[in-house]
Amino acid sequence: MTQTTTTLAQVGERGELLIPADILDALRLEDNRQVRLELRDGELVVRPAREKRSFAALEGLFRRGKGMSKEEMDDFIRTMRGDL
Repeated sequence: MTQTTTTLAQVGERGELLIPADILDALRLEDNRQVRLELRDGELVVRPAREKRSFAALEGLFRRGKGMSKEEMDDFIRTMRGDL
């Protein structure tokens, strides 16, 4: 089921859009985080931009001789998706 939240925001003189705190919290956006803007059928869709992940950052995640537990695998998948 899709959850919809409607909030008013104001566009500044230079085109800045101030996103209300409740929306930032729901999207888990922090200062200086990039977002992806999509214009879809006349509506603006804002999504967190996926961070590029390097495999070097995942060093040590896969250890020889020991498999991953279900929880470790779930955490790995969330990390790769950027679900933080």
